[in-house]
Amino acid sequence: MPNKDFNKVQELSKIPLHLVLLTQGYSLLNMSLREMQRSKWIPLVKEDILKNKEKIMVNIKLDENKTPYYLYYNMNGDQSDRGNIINFAKNRKISAKKLVECFQNNKDFDFSKIKINTTITQSKDFSKEFKMLEESSLDNPLFENRMIYAKTITPYKQYIKEDKFKNVCFPHYSLQSLNEVKMIALCGFTRRLNIPILKDTEGNIRKKPLKNIQTGEKGIEILKPSGEIKNLVITESIIDSLSFVQLKGLNSEETLLFSTAGRFGEQKLKDMLDFMFEKNILNANLKINLAMDNDPDGKAMSSIIEKYFLEKTKKFPRVYTPFCKDVNDDLKLKNLMQVDILSKESFNEFLDRQILNYKSSGKTYTRNIILEKLRKIDKIKELPESFKNAFNQIPKHQAIKTL
Repeated sequence: MPNKDFNKVQELSKIPLHLVLLTQGYSLLNMSLREMQRSKWIPLVKEDILKNKEKIMVNIKLDENKTPYYLYYNMNGDQSDRGNIINFAKNRKISAKKLVECFQNNKDFDFSKIKINTTITQSKDFSKEFKMLEESSLDNPLFENRMIYAKTITPYKQYIKEDKFKNVCFPHYSLQSLNEVKMIALCGFTRRLNIPILKDTEGNIRKKPLKNIQTGEKGIEILKPSGEIKNLVITESIIDSLSFVQLKGLNSEETLLFSTAGRFGEQKLKDMLDFMFEKNILNANLKINLAMDNDPDGKAMSSIIEKYFLEKTKKFPRVYTPFCKDVNDDLKLKNLMQVDILSKESFNEFLDRQILNYKSSGKTYTRNIILEKLRKIDKIKELPESFKNAFNQIPKHQAIKTL
């Protein structure tokens, strides 16, 4: 294997990570060498001296030139342990360069038996599986918990499915070619679990509950109404897109919903949008709304997409920055507060009213309603410490706990 420029992430990402890990004491998990050659998902496991098992999933993907590159994620539940070989090395405080050199120089592993499959064939079973699922009920617990109304969902219901456990399933699409003809096709779907999975396959408690299960490839989540499209909404989650429609009072029947599904594939999204402009599914007269998460990554993503639409349509899209972490949190907070406009001022005014109402009410039932509402709000948008201190100092029944 020729020497690599270790300053170039894209070059390092092309090194077959699963083969590197095989030289580092990892072994294939429930997979033969033959199966590994044909698969784009390769599970590996390594057992330490204390019998702790570290499980790693390596994913082989293709770039624009159909060249393979390799990513991984930790199957034990550590959401921060993912990325390319550089992330793998950094998370374990080892040198990526030494990892690769060990791979290049290793004489104990017979690499001649393994051929790296650069032509990744995608299973189509998931497509049939998705189409056989029932349409989701409009009162599914997911929508109730997210405070999304049936009226908002109805124009998209033919694309929203539900499995036998009542988990809502949203489709993912990618731009694909068949006999050199480009098309937008289903590439996978995500199950939103009503009951998160708390343990991994070994029975260990996950660092974070598993709330979603992906089948097939991740792509762009799209929900398209049957009517004429006048609005486009782009967020990081299709739940946020639905929430934005409801929050801003848009007409669902004329609003196309896009979601980047968390991790952002900039070129993937641009190619999809370019194709939809070419086919006149989108046009410059649309009212375009961006509503990414209120964090550094979301703001950076919003800036990139905003620039794309400015160049494409010669107009600035409408950019919405959530007051909370994301749009759905804004929707839930606005519903709990029962206000017309969600802002720092309306939030503070609402909290002031709650203290006054709590002090003036002598009824335990009324006071309990106020307390429970404040606790729900605190989970969505953390209450200021000054407010908590002021509220906790109000004389209460000794059985009532503080905020």
